[in-house]
Order: sequence, then C-alpha cells, then structure tokens
Amino acid sequence: MINQKPGKRSEWDWPYIISAGFIAVIGVILAKGVMMKLFGAPGNPGNMGFCMSCFLRDMAGSIGLHKAKIAWYFRPEIPGLIIGAFLATLLFREYKPRGGQNALMRFFFGAFMGLGAMMFLGCTTRMALRFGGGDMNALVGFLSFAVGVFVGTFFEKKGFSLGEKKEYPKVSGVLLPVIALAFMVIFIIFNSPDDKVFKFSTKGPGSMRANLYLSLILALVVGGVAYWGRFCFMRPFRDLFLMKNGRTLGGILVFLLIATILNLIFGTYKFGFKGQPLAHTAVLCNFLGMFTVGLSAVFLGGCPIRQVIRAGAGDMDAGVTVMGIIAAVSLCDNFGISCTPDKQPFIAGVAVDFAIGSMLVIAFFSSSIWTKLYEKIKSR
Repeated sequence: MINQKPGKRSEWDWPYIISAGFIAVIGVILAKGVMMKLFGAPGNPGNMGFCMSCFLRDMAGSIGLHKAKIAWYFRPEIPGLIIGAFLATLLFREYKPRGGQNALMRFFFGAFMGLGAMMFLGCTTRMALRFGGGDMNALVGFLSFAVGVFVGTFFEKKGFSLGEKKEYPKVSGVLLPVIALAFMVIFIIFNSPDDKVFKFSTKGPGSMRANLYLSLILALVVGGVAYWGRFCFMRPFRDLFLMKNGRTLGGILVFLLIATILNLIFGTYKFGFKGQPLAHTAVLCNFLGMFTVGLSAVFLGGCPIRQVIRAGAGDMDAGVTVMGIIAAVSLCDNFGISCTPDKQPFIAGVAVDFAIGSMLVIAFFSSSIWTKLYEKIKSR
C-alpha cells in the first residue's frame, strides 16, 4: 500500500500538487487538438494525452498481442514514464528494488483494473483529462472511483492486505527499465509501417499519435516528476477515507482546474455528455468500470499511472500489476469485451461484475470480518 503518515490537515502536499498540475499540462498538450494549434502537428486522441490502459493496449497491439486494428501503435509515453521514474530513483538516491507476496493475485487484480478501464474507456488519468475537456461522463467516473476507493479502504481497515514488501537484489529493479529502453530503441529505428517490425493502425485511436520524440521526452520528464510527487489519483481519496486527511485533494483540484483552463484557451473544451471523443454515455458501464478501478487501486496500492511509475522505480509488485493490465486489455480486444463509443457489449458487464465480485469475496474472506464471524460460528 501507499505508506504515508498522517499529517496536519492544514498542510498541503506541495510535491503532489505540483506534479498533478504538471501532468495535467502535458496531458492536455499531447492531445490532438492542442498539438495542432501549438505545433501544427497531429497529437494523441482527444482528451487522451495520457492514458495508461489505452496506451498499454495500443502497445500490446503493436507487437501482435491483440487483433484490434484500430489500436496498434507502440506508444513511447509508456517506456518514457518507466525510464523517467527509474532515473528519478537514481537522482534522489532512492533506488531500492522491492516486492511482496501474492504475485498471482496481484496479476489478476491488475487484470481487473485493466478490464474496468476498458469498460470506462480510460484510466484515472484520462478520466481527469476527459473532465477537464468538458466530458461529464467523467464525473460519473470520478464518483464511482471514489466509491470504489471507499469500499477498498473499508476492507483495508478490516485487515485485508496483499502482504508486506521486502527488498530485492539491486539488479532485479533494472530489468523493466532495460526492457523498456530496448523496445524504445528498436522502435526508434523501425518506426515506419514499411519496416514491418511493429504494427500500425491506419484509422481509429491507434492512428492518432503525437510526435515520437516529443512524446518520449515529455514522458521522461513526467515519469520523474510523478515519482517525485508520489502522484496517484487513488491516494487523495484513500487518505481522506482512511486517515481523515485531505492534504492531497488539492492536487486533484489543481489537475482538473489546469486541464479545464487549457482546454478553454485552446478551444478544445466541449461541455456535455454526448459527442465526446472516444467516450460513451452508458452510465452503468462508466460507473462499474471506474468502481472496479478504484477498488483494485486500493488493494494494489495505486492507480494505473502509479503502477507504471512504481514499476519503473523497481517495485516488482507494480511490474506484475502492469503485466496483468496488459493481459486484460489485450484479451478484451481479442474477445470483443471492450466497450466502444458506439457499443457496450453485454459480456463486458458480465466480466466486470465477475471482477468486482471476485475482489470483494477475496477481501471478505481475508479480513477480520470473516475471522470474527468464523469464530462465532465455530464456538456454537
């Protein structure tokens, strides 16, 4: 879990707030409407300058892990975030590879997190960027995410945990950053469809991408800043529900305010529910999707962007979680489980209900609630 000592309620967590504002700026800039106005160049999909689940899905498709042709592109933002976070650990002399227990459970909880994001059409970062762009479907996402975090903290208070972490050999934490760097170098060399090394979308969200080098450089910086600020969308809600501490809530407000102001300045703000870029208006799907993300985020110790950052910083558990997200988003596209702006499959609802039910059952039987209940039953 995210270890944080309760502080005075009047103290603001400035590293967190600053990192939130910075990520909001970069997330808005990399979106296609703003990129065109600033640089006269294409950008990432609307309200999707940064999205962990979508970018991991596109990357998985680019190396042949799923067959959805509209989602094929090796997003440089993901390797950039991983490498940036790793370099930050060296800069701050905090490089300490670590990991815990229940790797298989973390993998499946990560998969459930990815499944929820595919139902909502975005991770927590994109949820905030969508809200900043005027997409009110994201408001449903925020509310359900908060409810998911609340339920997760309830079980956390009752003793549910995936286990304590321990230190690992130094070399183990280098593995993921090295793999990310290797893939990034290969992609820089073979970044054309004519090279036939990676797959590229010719239409759909996978065909919308910001400049390769600009995306990589900005992601490197964001990775370092996000690590420095311990940035995570779950953290403010968890702090509030678990420790009655709202010192990080300002970061969420700053993110939303900056994203909204920038979209208004660049003329990319569109208020409402309908006609939003890469979004649907199915309230139940949006609610269940982000509830799943919120619940799993508490159990796993961070939202999707936090998992990517921690994985780059040497956290083995986060690395397993990211692998779970990749597996889920790939399977969703292969088996038609992913929601789209035009279609929300019934099977998607079944899958996310299964994910929620599984996590709640595991949490219940691993908590003090079941222990006390079992003792009462046993004593009769």
